[in-house]
Amino acid sequence: MGLKYDDVLDLQLKFVKKYYYDFTSRQCVEKILSDFGYVKMKQPKKPDGTKYRVNEIDKILSKEELRGGVIINTRKHYVCCRDDYYQDIWNSGLQIVGNYYIKK
Repeated sequence: MGLKYDDVLDLQLKFVKKYYYDFTSRQCVEKILSDFGYVKMKQPKKPDGTKYRVNEIDKILSKEELRGGVIINTRKHYVCCRDDYYQDIWNSGLQIVGNYYIKK
């Protein structure tokens, strides 16, 4: 999204002051992502019903979607996947993909 950390905190604070949700609440995150053109997608599942892991997201998304950046919701954590790799402060590749957000 090209934002600095402080800019994101400012966006979150604006939302928190208006709606009284927590900084990291689903409502806060979804509103900010929506404002930047991201669309929420349902949790993907494999044909056998098992769930995808973060390091497998490239198997279900196009190169174009990955180029635009994908925000993946794992258990109480968000991961950015851009191009062919995920960006995180720790190794979240084995985490289960929940909902995810693609840029439209």
